[in-house]
Amino acid sequence: MKPRLFSRFIAATLTILAFASVLYTSCTKPEPEEPTVDTQCIDVNCNNGNCFRGQCACNIGWEGFYCDIKSVQKYLGQWSAVETVLISNDTTNTSHVGDTNHYTFHIFPDGNSVTSFRLAGLMEYPGDTVKCYLGNPVDHFYEANRFYFEGTSLPNANVYLHRAGGSITTSGSVIDSLKYERWYDGVNQFGDTIVLKETVSVAAQKAP
Repeated sequence: MKPRLFSRFIAATLTILAFASVLYTSCTKPEPEEPTVDTQCIDVNCNNGNCFRGQCACNIGWEGFYCDIKSVQKYLGQWSAVETVLISNDTTNTSHVGDTNHYTFHIFPDGNSVTSFRLAGLMEYPGDTVKCYLGNPVDHFYEANRFYFEGTSLPNANVYLHRAGGSITTSGSVIDSLKYERWYDGVNQFGDTIVLKETVSVAAQKAP
């Protein structure tokens, strides 16, 4: 074989070998990496959540170090309430701004729900119940220490409630910032039928 042809043969052979090497490398699957184990979570049992670096991140509606406590649990029980009228257009002389009312209401479970509870006795009408949801009263985004309820009617009180929500302290012993609007039919001093509207604030202490 002539030198020039031989050198061309060698060059072509090297090119083919280089191409084959690249092709083989690109088509070979990498070895799967061994899954890493969070050693800090080996002995941590997050009942209703997931462990990360030894700490439990709880699912919605659960709290506690091991995510084993329902967030609604701290709301349950008897509450001593003080209700204050903040705004009123009542012209029937039955309700004035600054009027207060003292009574007791009761909060009980809403079945097995971990994101809602039932409130009975608001406005001192124990026969009426209101379903409350855990979340921010403004955007309804889940927050364990805040709650709201949708517009609802209390048939015994003959009133419609809306724009309601409040919060509970971390200790679970005080409900504050609970505000709601109540609407109901009434008659003014001229005998005209109107819809009365009041904004009410409620502060409550858990009964021992």
